[in-house]
Amino acid sequence: MPQRGVSPSERLQVVNGAIHLQGDVVTLANGLTITSSNDPITIGASNSLSLAGEIKTNRGVITIDNGNNAATAITLTHLVALNSTNEGPYGVNPLLQGADISIKATIGGGISNNLWIQAGNSGDVSLSGTTASIASLFIAGNDINLASVDGIGGLFVQALDAASPSTDSGSLTLTGNTYRITGHGSIELDSGSITNPITLAGPNSAATLFQTTGCFTLTCTDPPTDPPTITPKGLVELSGQLNLNGRSLVIDTTNNGASPQGGLHIRLNNSIDGPVSLSLNGGTKGFVGLNDIGGITGSQSAPLTDITLVNAKEAVLVRDLWAGSLHLLKATYDSTGHLE
Repeated sequence: MPQRGVSPSERLQVVNGAIHLQGDVVTLANGLTITSSNDPITIGASNSLSLAGEIKTNRGVITIDNGNNAATAITLTHLVALNSTNEGPYGVNPLLQGADISIKATIGGGISNNLWIQAGNSGDVSLSGTTASIASLFIAGNDINLASVDGIGGLFVQALDAASPSTDSGSLTLTGNTYRITGHGSIELDSGSITNPITLAGPNSAATLFQTTGCFTLTCTDPPTDPPTITPKGLVELSGQLNLNGRSLVIDTTNNGASPQGGLHIRLNNSIDGPVSLSLNGGTKGFVGLNDIGGITGSQSAPLTDITLVNAKEAVLVRDLWAGSLHLLKATYDSTGHLE
């Protein structure tokens, strides 16, 4: 099958009818905007897809794969926005409805290129291949399934509750084992409500790793919102009911000791369910907090196997904690009782 390409600065618009692009190698050049009404946009690239620009529908499904419901390889050549809410491309409006966005592909393309995915409160998002070596990944949708992220500049995920035409609570399922950030960026995951689940579902019940490279060699600033860019905080923050689902969790903001000061903070804001092990390393300057907003860690009937605090400048365990053992590996304190 021949290559398929669309030239820069073109606009492809279909008011009524689906858009299908298919070939061995598919190229969508920078400056391109593809829009459809409420009909689907399907891209099938059996070998590879070079992607740039914006793909937008008005509640029409967006599907990217190899043309046969299996994985392809995507290379981002510029900022890319996939949007099924007919708005944006940036920002999150929790009232907007959208449609499903499915990507079966590995994703790469260099640390200057961002990927923004917006499916609204009624569209589910699924990324089934590893995302690596891009500037940042932003996802908003109802039920979100995300495979491994290994070596990108920042990860921001926001699940949304749908209220109309029927109630559908948001959720986030992590189907990979590695979520590793480079370049002092952050991991910020929000399931949309304190009772909405964040579920670890990596293969073979292996441990899940969240890792950043810290931020104290830079000025730690609040994240920009439009467009998405790298956030120099090095933090990890999860908001939602965290279900470890039989998989141990390791959170490390020191890049395995290479950035010993760590990131701004590690916060697991709501309930944490086991029973497995949890290891937290906030570095020599980072803050670690559990259950800041609500919930408890473990339970009397199902405690975590063990919790290990490797290091932190300050650690706050706000509510009840149930675990077989609690290890504080940094055992010296300053005059205020904080970990030194």
